[in-house]
Amino acid sequence: MPKDLTPKVTRGLIHAARIDIAAGMATASIGFYFVVLTAAAALFTTGGHDIKTASDAAEALRPLAGRGATILFAAGIIGVGLLAVPVLAGSTAYAISEVFGWREGLNETFRRAPQFYGVIAVSTLLGIVLTNSPISEMQALFFAAIVNGTISPIILVFVMLAARDRNLLGDFTAGPVALVLGWLTTALMGGAALALLVTLR
Repeated sequence: MPKDLTPKVTRGLIHAARIDIAAGMATASIGFYFVVLTAAAALFTTGGHDIKTASDAAEALRPLAGRGATILFAAGIIGVGLLAVPVLAGSTAYAISEVFGWREGLNETFRRAPQFYGVIAVSTLLGIVLTNSPISEMQALFFAAIVNGTISPIILVFVMLAARDRNLLGDFTAGPVALVLGWLTTALMGGAALALLVTLR
């Protein structure tokens, strides 16, 4: 344990992190539900299932949103972009910095953490390049979801193994409830990934 973090402070940080994660996951799950609900209502009502571009997606919303479909879709895309781009670029920078032991943190200056901010810059530039490439944005989203869904169960296995490792976490290992729910989630996600791979054949 770092010398500047007493057990009391560390427990307070973990408690705050739990609240933050729980609130974030609840909000995300509600949002995902309405995304799926809207997609089902829009696509299966009109019979238009072949969405290849953002324009096709906006047009599919017309039966629900009328003439404001394009504006509604554009506002949603811009909002998601403003939220997702900094979060994804930042989380990538944190993860890579942890792996290589680089100085990290948005509270650091560029001089003190050049690699950290470099990863953020490269991630953002790659996103811009992909946006302006001939690759269909819908295909990119589809394949990214597949890759994420198949890799996530593997990552969760290592997370769950680390969660019960006292040599790594000391007194902050996961409790029995968290372990059961964690392994159950891992199994369900693994089964869903296998089912997806089977149906893609």
